[in-house]
Amino acid sequence: MLLKEKERKRKKMSSKNIGADMGPGPKASSDGVKDNSYVKNYGYKLVPNKIKKSGIIVKKLWEEESLEKFHKERIGAFDLIEQEMNDIYKMLSNARNETSDFYSDNPGSYAVLKPTDLVLDYLKDIKDLLKKE
Repeated sequence: MLLKEKERKRKKMSSKNIGADMGPGPKASSDGVKDNSYVKNYGYKLVPNKIKKSGIIVKKLWEEESLEKFHKERIGAFDLIEQEMNDIYKMLSNARNETSDFYSDNPGSYAVLKPTDLVLDYLKDIKDLLKKE
């Protein structure tokens, strides 16, 4: 019973005292709080409205990039993918030869030299990504 009473009082107190003195709280206006702890204790000053509020320069990439440049980059990515695939063909051939040689030298071995199951899963995922829906 005592625990429920304390919980009820705590909820009642928290509903009266909105916010902490570090946040906006009930005294906040559209300009912000003029006398909170940041201003009083730490000496921060509010930025005047005529000055830009952020010290960080934000570069809006989507505005500066032309549509043609974007299209060229997207199409050029396929050339990079083709180069990577050609490298994979070579690596796949080498891996097959290494595995074949290893099993010839060690006929009783169950060792897994190359993760073929994982590679197959990745290739299936890539095919799913490129399929037309």
